Amino acid sequence: MNGLIGNNTSAKFIFLGCNDESEVPSKQEIRQCYPDKPIAIYKAWGNYRDSFAEVEALFNIRLNGVNKHSFYMHSAKRCITHAIRLDSDFEKSLFFELKYSHLIVSYLNLSHSSLETLETHLKAIAKANSEISSITEFSNRLQSAKNALNGMGLHDPKIDNPCDKSISTLFDDYGKNAIAQMTKAINKWYDQNKWV
Repeated sequence: MNGLIGNNTSAKFIFLGCNDESEVPSKQEIRQCYPDKPIAIYKAWGNYRDSFAEVEALFNIRLNGVNKHSFYMHSAKRCITHAIRLDSDFEKSLFFELKYSHLIVSYLNLSHSSLETLETHLKAIAKANSEISSITEFSNRLQSAKNALNGMGLHDPKIDNPCDKSISTLFDDYGKNAIAQMTKAINKWYDQNKWV
């Protein structure tokens, strides 16, 4: 994403989700609401496609929940198709917002440091989700181990009759508080970087 900000300290972005390229406002239409300063329009699949990764992950988390984020999010649903970069001095245009509200995913005021923080959050969330998932998968493996061993004619009291109460105590809601904390952190980041 830092490539999108370029040499500036920060920039304001309007992220769009369009079904058709013809829906994207032209620079001329944007200039009617945001005159006299440089404007850039980026396609999510264009030259800066790698730069969209963190923001795309952010919107997917907000749409699907923190617990769905992983290191392999490139298969996730695309939320943004375009980004309009504006000078950080601009105020929001109500006219633009009304005219294109059906396309606007979000307004963000981004800096290099805010994007580094987002990247740190996303890596931590993916790592935590991976660790939580590996533990919760273990509880499923207890049953598959029982089935496999019983299928071979092998029996063991601890395998055949595990203590369901102990398993439930250990695995029910495993990581729930961690997910809540990660959700709070990502929501805080979003609130701090919204262009209001």
